Amino acid sequence: MVGIYVIMNCSNLKIYVGQSTNVEDRIAHHKSSLKHNRHENSHLQRAWNKYGASNFKFRVIHVCEEDELDALERQYIQ
Repeated sequence: MVGIYVIMNCSNLKIYVGQSTNVEDRIAHHKSSLKHNRHENSHLQRAWNKYGASNFKFRVIHVCEEDELDALERQYIQ
């Protein structure tokens, strides 16, 4: 599935917005990296370590065509 996804910290309502041509695999990669304390986004990793996995939700928010990804990601970040 091609689309835009969010990772939400339910404790402080901060979100990470991302895009992928394979959302399911990308979310699985995020979860694995966070679980093993090696996520490339240090802010997200620190929040995960502080609040715990149970305080995070992973959601697909927009399914789209691949050529729409960049514009939609920018729109959601704004």
